[in-house]
Amino acid sequence: MRGVVLAIAVLAACQSGSAAQAENDPVEAVKAICDQAAASPFDDKRPAGVAGVFLDKVDPNIAVPACEAAAHAAPDDPRIAYQLGRAYYAAKAYESARAQYQKGHAAGYALATINLADIYERGLGVPADHPRAWSLLEKAAKGGAAMAMYGLALNLRDGTGVARDTAAARGWYQKSAEAGYAAAMNELADMLWSGEGGTADPVIARQWLQKAAEKNDAVAMSRLGYVLWYEKDAVSARQWFEKSAQAQNPDAMGYLGQMLRDGEGGPADPMSARQWFQKAADAGNLSAMTDLAGMLRDGTGGPADAVSARQWFQKAADAGNAFAANEYGVMLYNGQGGAKDLVEARRQYQKAADGGDITAMANFALLLQHGEGGAADPVGARDWMQKAADAGNTVAANEYGIMLHEGQGGPKDFSEARRQYRKAADGGNSSGMTNLASMLWRGEGGAKDVKEARVWYQKAADLGNEDAKKNLAVLDAPPRPAKHHVRKQRKGG
Repeated sequence: MRGVVLAIAVLAACQSGSAAQAENDPVEAVKAICDQAAASPFDDKRPAGVAGVFLDKVDPNIAVPACEAAAHAAPDDPRIAYQLGRAYYAAKAYESARAQYQKGHAAGYALATINLADIYERGLGVPADHPRAWSLLEKAAKGGAAMAMYGLALNLRDGTGVARDTAAARGWYQKSAEAGYAAAMNELADMLWSGEGGTADPVIARQWLQKAAEKNDAVAMSRLGYVLWYEKDAVSARQWFEKSAQAQNPDAMGYLGQMLRDGEGGPADPMSARQWFQKAADAGNLSAMTDLAGMLRDGTGGPADAVSARQWFQKAADAGNAFAANEYGVMLYNGQGGAKDLVEARRQYQKAADGGDITAMANFALLLQHGEGGAADPVGARDWMQKAADAGNTVAANEYGIMLHEGQGGPKDFSEARRQYRKAADGGNSSGMTNLASMLWRGEGGAKDVKEARVWYQKAADLGNEDAKKNLAVLDAPPRPAKHHVRKQRKGG
């Protein structure tokens, strides 16, 4: 009963023409309540003034009683049957939903046919029946239902319940897009960009993406924003990300947060950036979780909160984000936002390293080298440090150079050590500069070159490296005067 009362309250707030008509017709009044609770925004047969509710936003506590009352008042209305099916679907009463979709399908209501196909494809309340699902979609598509065309394209592209056929998928996306379905425009643009299912055509792809964005498709707006961002049009990118974010697209929320944080496409606004990262993270965006965690840890855009930062890094790490696993490992290692835990830090570093995070490879190698959080493993440490160095990490290149220089975890190799130090030095690492200079000074791993050694010591010293300053002072010290040895004359003759 509470649901119907709430629905009536929603109706009372509506100033549409259908609401005015309902005042003089009890049946229409009951149907209007169902419309407000469960009409689809994709249904062009819904009454004027009714915005529609996306299926995942339908509240079954309101929609089920409202649409049951409407179905009782108008038992032969296929739109009401379809909407009651949506209400039952939202309540996870799939058998009841199927019965209502079947009723709408039998009356020729295309959207009911499409949702009935979805029931059979997913096996909700009935055994999965892909051929039947395909047949239902095909019938609706041939009848001109753009959403059904889109459904056929999805199945053909993924090979769901039918042989994979990207060319046919692209054809159905084209038909659906031409019929005005924004989601199909989006996917067609993707296939045209990559050349999947036919010839690549970035120009036409961009046009379809633009059309979808202009129809306020949240995904298309986010994708268009990303394209513009890539093309260095940060102002337009930020505008599209903001539109998409306002339409609750989690990807766009995260991208907008990055632009606000970094001041791209407009003034920097760390506080707003943090708020958008929070919304995106709450919606499941893994990258936004790590961005939010970083701002919470560093106190950017608001008060520092190491406990929450650690929790967000952990959540993203648990979901498979390698960068977050490394950052969570750092917090565990340092005891930030909670207890210090070297064993778990080592596990997180390894997980992140296995996931390809270069910094984590170096961190894991250091723990293996020093036996922190588990047994020491100098051979494994050297292997992981080499991987990080080979991937371009300058700190790792210097550390790997030390291992080669000193013979840690394997044989000494002065020539390779010198090469690694040079790689680290070229990348701006002051320790690498100092170590390279020392090998040049002594002539280790190659020719002696005091002049070049002085250059590298100076660069490292300019960066504040204390060892470089000391060694540079020794190099530049004036030579000591030679001792004058006088041969003493022996007494006697």
